[in-house]
Amino acid sequence: MNIFSFLGTCLLFVGFLMVLFSIKSVWDLKIENWRLVKENAALKKTVRDNVSVEKFRQQIQSEDEIMEFERPVKVEDPDISWSVSVQIFWSSPFITPCNM
Repeated sequence: MNIFSFLGTCLLFVGFLMVLFSIKSVWDLKIENWRLVKENAALKKTVRDNVSVEKFRQQIQSEDEIMEFERPVKVEDPDISWSVSVQIFWSSPFITPCNM
């Protein structure tokens, strides 16, 4: 019975590590999504405030030119407090017009 106890403990530990790494991955993705939502909102506001609709439609670029800007860029993670991180992790991604 001693070997089964040891194997059970090892399996429990491996399962705990898998859950821990899964939560960390979800945490990182939520932080990245939060940063991208904020960046997207700022860009939309800038374009809406500074470019007329007609001028915007005239300057729409081809798909190849747009793809040049779609390359991933490594950006440092924001230095935010623990409580804000938990709030981002548990909050809904839905943003109402009043929040923008």
